[in-house]
Amino acid sequence: QAMDWLWANAWVAGDQSFWYENWVPTPATPFPAQPGAPDLNLLIAPAFAWIYKQTGDTTYRDRGDQVFAGGVLNAYLAGGKQFDQNYKWSFEYVRLRTAAVGVPVPPITTDLTPPTVSITAPTAGTTVSGTVSVTATAADNVGVVGVQFQLDGANLGAEKTAAPWTISWNTATGTAGAHTLTAVARDAAGNRTTSAAVVATVATAPTVAITAPTSGATVSSTVSVTAAAGDTVGVAGVQFKLDGANMGSEVTTAPFATSWATMAGTNGLHTLTAVARNMAGTRTTSPAVGVTVSNDKTAPTVSITAPAAGGIVSGTVSVTANATDNVGVAGVQFKLDGVNLSTEVTRSPYSVSWTTTTATNATHTLTAVARDAAGNRATSAAVSVAVTNGTSGSPAPTPLTGALVSYWALDEGIGTTAGAASGHGNTATLMNGPTWTAGRRGSALSFDGLTQYVRVPSTPALNAYPLTVAFWMKTSSTSGVRGVVNKYADMSLNGWQVYMSSGKLCAWYIKDGSNYIDDNTACPLAVAGYNDNQWHQVVFVVDASGGKFYVDGLPQAALPWTGTPGAPTTTQELQIGHYPGLASGGFFAGVIDDVRIWSNAWPNGFPMCGLEIDPAAVVPATHVDADESTLLHAPTLPILDALSCRSS
Repeated sequence: QAMDWLWANAWVAGDQSFWYENWVPTPATPFPAQPGAPDLNLLIAPAFAWIYKQTGDTTYRDRGDQVFAGGVLNAYLAGGKQFDQNYKWSFEYVRLRTAAVGVPVPPITTDLTPPTVSITAPTAGTTVSGTVSVTATAADNVGVVGVQFQLDGANLGAEKTAAPWTISWNTATGTAGAHTLTAVARDAAGNRTTSAAVVATVATAPTVAITAPTSGATVSSTVSVTAAAGDTVGVAGVQFKLDGANMGSEVTTAPFATSWATMAGTNGLHTLTAVARNMAGTRTTSPAVGVTVSNDKTAPTVSITAPAAGGIVSGTVSVTANATDNVGVAGVQFKLDGVNLSTEVTRSPYSVSWTTTTATNATHTLTAVARDAAGNRATSAAVSVAVTNGTSGSPAPTPLTGALVSYWALDEGIGTTAGAASGHGNTATLMNGPTWTAGRRGSALSFDGLTQYVRVPSTPALNAYPLTVAFWMKTSSTSGVRGVVNKYADMSLNGWQVYMSSGKLCAWYIKDGSNYIDDNTACPLAVAGYNDNQWHQVVFVVDASGGKFYVDGLPQAALPWTGTPGAPTTTQELQIGHYPGLASGGFFAGVIDDVRIWSNAWPNGFPMCGLEIDPAAVVPATHVDADESTLLHAPTLPILDALSCRSS
């Protein structure tokens, strides 16, 4: 207080003699006026140093540095006898010097009262484990500035400088047994008090070791991981860990074991540990056990080899698959529309019999699921087939009178038009000079694939639904999109057509943008292998079940309706040998003969293959309207002897 007064009143220009008076002025002072009497500077310096050391208040340090230009003050901070003596001299001198000028000085007081402190947790005699919260209460007449916790006489962490007075003690870092806790409280004057000691006992940790699998083992599939654990009181649980992560829940009863599904992880080196917990909460981690996981994770390969995709089936069919695996195929499960078709076939050859009469007449999906011994599974690509079963014992279908819409025999052999033998008119006009050539029977038309085609004016009858389109063709084309028989303009979403794409036969039938027979690929109902420059008869049949492709009397592909079945309304003319509106040209390269269109769906492609209509003996129909759309009676279609579809 005296030093604060002196600083406030004497650290001005007029009173600096207070600071720089070199000798005590009168013999009445405690220090005789004799050589060696203390310089006032040397009296003031330890006073500031003492206050700074006791309070930690840097204000006093800075004042000393300012008065003595720094450095002098630091000499006193080490303490010692001379420090204490100079302190006494300096304060007494300041008191006398200020009193001599008649200025009252507050009494000099020193805080000599130590703080009080006691540990409140844990209580004496407690058994502890894990991480424990150690707490204390501390009080002082002025204020507690810090509490230092101690464990067995050594500092437990850093001093706490603000309430609440608490610290965490991780008992696992020490030894089991009795340990002593104390707390040292400190006030601003430097007074210190040590609390009464509290003795707490750290519980004995459990023991634990993994017993299986053994270190260095190679494992696969599902493995049992076991551990042995013990404790003086009792084991409360064992937590197994894989690479440091929990393996399931803690096992709370012996035997301590868990199942490890190694297939769920990666192959390679993995580490197993077990953490045992006793009733007091103390935990022990077992030594790590390293094992190598080696599982067969390569799935088999499988594909259905029969029936072919897009095929049409009936009766009893053999469904076969090819399956392979890097180790071995354990079984193949055949499925029909996602449901098991039979029991799993566990040895090669992988085949089952399918009685198609148990399924509806519609498109169905076949798949095969191959399984290896490790449990890896692979599902084959789906194969869609159309089931077409008739009523048992029913007679072979016969031609339907009046169903023929138009028939171009293409037997003229000369000229720029081709007549229709159906009696409906529908005369075809040859465009850009397709040439007459030898046909499948009689004459046919040859197209150059560049500009040549045939056009027939549109009539409502040519938008037939149901529909059967049949023709003979011979081509070696392997590239491009090329129209064969078309009543459709590109991008119109209205009409039907049979065409080729990259050498494959394709077809679609589109009522409108929402109702169609189309799979939105470049080649719906794709059928390959008939661009061998040999004669082949192609039949496209449309009914309520969808569209079907037959080639040379055999079913090749089927596709169901999307949306509601019905006829298109297009006014696009019918063209033979051209895909109308296609930017890339769309012209057919090859020979076309005997083009027929019916307004009914011939069952199983009948009577396309094996029956030839004699165009010379056709009796035209009689019509009752100008546009020839209504028949008074159907044309007569005499049938020639059967011919093989596969003959040249």
